[in-house]
Amino acid sequence: MIIKTKIISIIFLLLSVMNSYSQDTLSYDRVLSEALNKNLYIKNELLNIDIAKGEYYKTNNFFPTLPEIDLEYETDKYFTNNGNKLFSLILTQEFEIGGQFSKRNDVSNYRIKKSKSEYTAKDYTIAYAIKSLLNNIILFQLKLQVADEVHRINEELLNNSYRRLKAGDISELDYNLVSIEKNNSHVNLNKAEVEFKNEVSSLNVYLGYEPEKLYYIKADTGFKSVTITLEQLNKIAIENRAEIKAKQYEKLATASEMSLYKSENIPNLKLAFGYSNGTTVIPGDDIIGQHNITKIQDIDMSLKFGIGFSVPFPFNGLFNYNQGNIQIAEVRTKILSNEIELVKKEINSEVISAYNKWVGSKKNIELLRQNNMVIENTLELLIRGYEKGEISLINYLTEKQKLYEMKLNYIEVLGEYKQSIIDIEKVTQTKIF
Repeated sequence: MIIKTKIISIIFLLLSVMNSYSQDTLSYDRVLSEALNKNLYIKNELLNIDIAKGEYYKTNNFFPTLPEIDLEYETDKYFTNNGNKLFSLILTQEFEIGGQFSKRNDVSNYRIKKSKSEYTAKDYTIAYAIKSLLNNIILFQLKLQVADEVHRINEELLNNSYRRLKAGDISELDYNLVSIEKNNSHVNLNKAEVEFKNEVSSLNVYLGYEPEKLYYIKADTGFKSVTITLEQLNKIAIENRAEIKAKQYEKLATASEMSLYKSENIPNLKLAFGYSNGTTVIPGDDIIGQHNITKIQDIDMSLKFGIGFSVPFPFNGLFNYNQGNIQIAEVRTKILSNEIELVKKEINSEVISAYNKWVGSKKNIELLRQNNMVIENTLELLIRGYEKGEISLINYLTEKQKLYEMKLNYIEVLGEYKQSIIDIEKVTQTKIF
């Protein structure tokens, strides 16, 4: 009765565990897309693009200054009520003649492209992290399925062993060995379940789901042999890496800034157009300085046009104007050139590392793939041999354990191979396989 109660409890526990697995099965692409769309780091990079565009709008003005209007309204040139007050209205506008407008636009446009490249780099970084996490989830998911399969086999074996024990077909020793094997498989199942749940919980942070939400990922366990050389990967990486493009655009922007600083030494053209009108009554003076009756009326009415230059005149001299900014831009250009070369060398090292891992895991998966294809058939033959009495219980348990260890080893190697592909996609920032 006690043994029956234990068996019923174990079956109930197993059903509870299996019910916990009956979650949604989501597609790999859906999870990846949703995680990228909800990622706050990527959203911040998009906002940085908007900031760069805002800088463009700030500088997208052909005129260096707003138009100036000068209004003169004179009150001291009239006598009694026969004169009218003189007023003058002049409109002045400054024009840049050194191409500063196009240079400012170049700086802003390069900074926008730089921000877009930085966004692309961040997008690939986040995508790499999510793909790696998805790969781990699939790995633990497959391990969980194997652990569940082993536990179900051991559970069925324990039930059969109990009946055979009662019938006297097997010894108590054999029954105890099966019971130990079943309990051990149950522990392994619990461990696999915890590992799987923890990985899914980590991914839920990216997805914005509740931490305890569980689901399966549709796993692609296929293997496709691809041939590509290290030189090809390195060339693709150098051409595609957004980090290099971001620094190249910043270098172009800095060079445009340097040209802009130099052009600021060129005087700006100033044009003025105005109109003035008014009459003035001027009294005549007699010899002794008294006002006589005679009055002279002066009529002022004219259109005015002027041309001039706005010349920078700092205290340290005209020809040293903006030399500090020019020198800083020159140094920054040299620094960026060095940084570009350093990034290229770092990328080359990353490509070599990813390539070596891919080649090694590819060889391993090709070796173990043949084994994995016959494991299922071997397991069936093994249990038939035990049921027919051709194999002892100890041999059956030992060989079954070896076969499932091989199965788990294949899953590990498959996960390493998939991860090596993700690593290559990361360093090249393109989908090759």
